[in-house]
Amino acid sequence: MNNHHYGDISNLNAPYDAFGVQGLGQSDPHPWRQKTQATMNLQANINHRLTSLKPPFCPILVDGELGPRTCGALAQLEMFFDDMPQVPACASPPEAIITPKEPPCPGDPSRPAPGPVAPPKETVETKGSSISPMLIGLGVAALAVGAVLLLGKKKKR
Repeated sequence: MNNHHYGDISNLNAPYDAFGVQGLGQSDPHPWRQKTQATMNLQANINHRLTSLKPPFCPILVDGELGPRTCGALAQLEMFFDDMPQVPACASPPEAIITPKEPPCPGDPSRPAPGPVAPPKETVETKGSSISPMLIGLGVAALAVGAVLLLGKKKKR
């Protein structure tokens, strides 16, 4: 009597492959600031989870490089999901982590474009007095003409 059923379980952990689960004696699949396929898979999975939240968060750049935004997103998602992977490099990152923001996201086509920026007003800088020497000369000449006319009238009387 053979009542045992054997099935193929080779793909049993497939849903967790994107997290880069590491075993004993293996090197870290997510080295800091180095591009790896494991980190790229992790970032894609992070973005899927960030955008599935209500309200959603802005996705991170999927470049395969573990950095402050990837670690910040992992830290943010740990508040919502119990099955987030533990990435050793994020436990004590060499840079401050950056948590994802809520929409509107930078570069989002649904985000309104900024309006035109007014050019700065030009200022005219004057050195010294605001009265030009030519105006002073005209004023002195007018006073002289006025004095001559006034004195000429007094002499005629």
